[in-house]
Formats: sequence, structure tokens, C-alpha cells
Amino acid sequence: MIIVKDNDVAKKYKFEIDKEKLEKLKSEIIENCSIIRHKKTKVDDRYGMINSICKDKSIYIKNYNMKKIKEVENNDFYGPSWYTVYEEEYDLYDYPDVVDIINEVLKNNEEMIIKLLNYESKEDEINIPNIITKGDPSKIEDSLKKASDAFAEYKLRYSVVPLSKYLPDVKACIKMILIDECLYDDYRRFCKFKDIDENTLSNSFLKHLQKN
Repeated sequence: MIIVKDNDVAKKYKFEIDKEKLEKLKSEIIENCSIIRHKKTKVDDRYGMINSICKDKSIYIKNYNMKKIKEVENNDFYGPSWYTVYEEEYDLYDYPDVVDIINEVLKNNEEMIIKLLNYESKEDEINIPNIITKGDPSKIEDSLKKASDAFAEYKLRYSVVPLSKYLPDVKACIKMILIDECLYDDYRRFCKFKDIDENTLSNSFLKHLQKN
């Protein structure tokens, strides 16, 4: 629950979250708003376990495949005589940070609920550096490399659906229900009597929600 100071009145609200719809929207955001980076990495089992990317539950990957590359003689006295090297190949979904906020909202984290309601989409811009045409050849080469990397990033982002398409529906999954109100001066005196913080949000928070 939160307390909002609306002019001379303190209003107490509770949140109601459509978690089923919010979970569905989160999946769509990951699928459509992520920058997909194809990755290849090598892992091994020299310590009796494979430190696979799949063990990291904080990331989202698809099209995962692991294949055996080679057997390697181990020079570590405390390890096995031989160990196996594997290659992992997968698509890494670099999703917007709002996905992490949504995960916390689904756990009823009120601080993150407020953060989500105030969230604004900031579409990333890719700056293509100017190419140096005169001077040190090494600087020209470096600029070309930076421009090439930036253009590759631009192509990755070009096909991504803007997050702004989903934000209104995401925020609509959260309803604020008024459950009580009183004069703000009475609320302030009560907080002082109980020796607790007033902990109120301004009515600009409500106006922001109405705008959305």
C-alpha cells in the first residue's frame, strides 16, 4: 500500500496486479524488444562440472547447442589427467531493463511497482563516429573499426520493436485502488504521534498516472 498526498488529503491506495497478463507482456517484450546476439564460447569439465551459460538464470537464451570439441591433457596436479572441452553456441537475448523491474513487480515489490508506473522508454541511439580522412593511418583504421562496430550494432537494433509499444499495456496491468483517506494534517499528526515517517508520494504521481 502507498500513501499519496493529494492537496490537503492523504489517500491510501493498494495495488492490484494482473499478473497473468503482465507475465505474457514480459515474454513478448523479451521476444520482440531484445537485441539478439549470437554467441560461441568454450567450456570444459576439468573440475568435474561444466560452467555452462545455462546455469545463469538471470539471462535469456534460445537455440542452445553444446558439442564436444576435444580432449586435453591436464597439467594441473590436483585435477584429472584429461578433460573435455566443449563449445556452446546460442542466441543471447539482451532484453530491456524494464524486464527486471517487471520480475520484481510480479513478486509484489511495491518500490518496483512505483518505479514501473513511472518508467519512461528511452530508445538507445547509435552514434556512428566520423571517419578521419587525413593524418595518422592507425587513427583512420581505429575510426573505421569503431564505425563498423557501431553500424553492426545499429543493424541489430533496427529490427527491434520499440519498447514504447508495450509500456501502456504493461502499466495498465497495475491498478491503484483507493481504500481510505483523511485530512493530511490529521495524518501528519498521527505519524508524529507514532514517531514514524510520513512516507507520502506527491499528487504529481497521480497526475502522471492519469496522463498515461
